[in-house]
Amino acid sequence: MQDVTDLAFWRVMARYGGADVYWTEYFRVHGASRPERWILQSITENPTGRPVVAQIIGNDIPAMVRTVRELQHYPIAAVDLNLGCPAPVVYKKCAGGGLLREPERVDALASELQP
Repeated sequence: MQDVTDLAFWRVMARYGGADVYWTEYFRVHGASRPERWILQSITENPTGRPVVAQIIGNDIPAMVRTVRELQHYPIAAVDLNLGCPAPVVYKKCAGGGLLREPERVDALASELQP
């Protein structure tokens, strides 16, 4: 959840038993983007001892591949491509749930990320 699942939220959750896995807020990915520092801080300072999944959102396939490669240098369990955000401002930019309208782009991204 954007603007909710940050480091402070993780700390509070951990005090009450926490979750099995923590997802980051989504990294907004575009041609000139770099992973946001405050989200990277959630990964590197993870106080929970539980796995972290880095979440990305965008529609620029080369930039998304670049970002996934960058994130692989951090202690994450996986990368999640946000294909479910229904917010109109996101959807209209062909990101989040909007990217589902172009399955060939999703396939291209998945192909680029295959080992």
